[in-house]
Amino acid sequence: NENVKGVAVFKGGEEPVRPLTPEKMEAALEKAAADGEKVLFLCDGPPTGPRHGGQMVVFPSPNEKWVRFSEKLDCDLYMPLWTREELHEAARVLALDIDGYEIDRRFEIFGGAARECLLFRQGGVNKATKYIQGAIGAITNQDELQHLLLGKADNAIRDCLLHYEPRPTRKRKTVKLASPFVEQKLAERMSVMTYEERESLRKLLRGLPEAASLHEWLFKVESHDALRQGRQLRARLLPLPEATAVNDNTAPQMDVFDIARTNKVDEFNNESLSRSLVALGPYHKPKSKTWESIDAFYLPRKDVPLGQTVTVDEVVEWNRENRLLLFQMTVSETHDVNASGIMHMLSKLDLLQSVKSDPSRVALVFVVPKDLVDSYVRQTIVTVATAGTESIREIKGIGDTTAGILEQKYGIRTIDELQVAVERYDGGELTLHDGDRRLWTLASTSLKKHGPLSDPAYGDAMAKIPQYVCSWEE
Repeated sequence: NENVKGVAVFKGGEEPVRPLTPEKMEAALEKAAADGEKVLFLCDGPPTGPRHGGQMVVFPSPNEKWVRFSEKLDCDLYMPLWTREELHEAARVLALDIDGYEIDRRFEIFGGAARECLLFRQGGVNKATKYIQGAIGAITNQDELQHLLLGKADNAIRDCLLHYEPRPTRKRKTVKLASPFVEQKLAERMSVMTYEERESLRKLLRGLPEAASLHEWLFKVESHDALRQGRQLRARLLPLPEATAVNDNTAPQMDVFDIARTNKVDEFNNESLSRSLVALGPYHKPKSKTWESIDAFYLPRKDVPLGQTVTVDEVVEWNRENRLLLFQMTVSETHDVNASGIMHMLSKLDLLQSVKSDPSRVALVFVVPKDLVDSYVRQTIVTVATAGTESIREIKGIGDTTAGILEQKYGIRTIDELQVAVERYDGGELTLHDGDRRLWTLASTSLKKHGPLSDPAYGDAMAKIPQYVCSWEE
């Protein structure tokens, strides 16, 4: 149909043929029919109508017009987006000339869409980025943003800014913003809206189950803005289960956190996150959503002379008197937290060892809508302690394909064996097979992030960090 911009024909055991003219395509279909071969049409984007002569599989994400049309014909399947680790593994397995840093950069812009993240040519990436920027730039008022989030906007714009996401516990899908880049740019657009306008939009989203992700995103935008401006947070301590059982009739413990105004929010990434941030802020938020468990943190600012480096002892001593607040913002009644995310942040701040000894140096603060505060309970800290004798597949970031290559080429099956090999790799002593440098960069990075997870004592300490719940809403 008129929407087709490129065609490739794949046949088992043969090289793909591209490009094809409409005439050659029709000839190929006629030959397939005459030979009794099954034809499968894989459509990257919604067509204008059904194709005859074969079965169609359409990837519309999220074209409502096509979904409504297809409901009358076949079933809809909502598949998870690609993860960052899967994209890295795909690039390596397919031997694409795209390094890990570039895939990470694209993931921040496009989210888990393999179509853009694995593009061969940089020109295509630049074009897709400009299209997203143009689509966001066209949103100039509350009504246009509302139309986008509620599914009333132009399908082409909606397709590049939103993605479908299956809900793990229900036979439904939800709609989420495509990427951290899209979230940031839309948040900048929203900064000119009044509080009343944003609240009105949030109430609309709250009543739509399929907009749950968008509702949470909007709440986080408002929460970041509220905490940046500074305020007193009256927070309720969430007791440990055993303490609740013993002191069932005890009045809840309330604490007050004084949040100073932050004129310039420190937005950090994995490279910039370090103990030196104690001289910035005091409110800090990650540039991307890759930080599991943490949406922001607050640490009172320390005056540091220009050009002077903050030592480990200094940041540990500062934290002794100034509690580190880790914020998790959510509209859900339950929100499990991965210990690995907390440990990674504390390690980067050089506070992991001191917090292991004294978990009360940190507070994990759940920021929720005010109607959830009274019923909120202590949340689960998910710890995964892995012994060195366990499979390397237990390390996050090492998928089945990577593990298989490490086993077949290097005889590495356990975490202990990988630890020894990575030490040799870092020291330049490991002999690599051709084309395996990216494989070892991934293995080394994943193992180092895994780090303290193998020691149960760290996970136990993270589970003992005091938890609080509060709301900034009046």
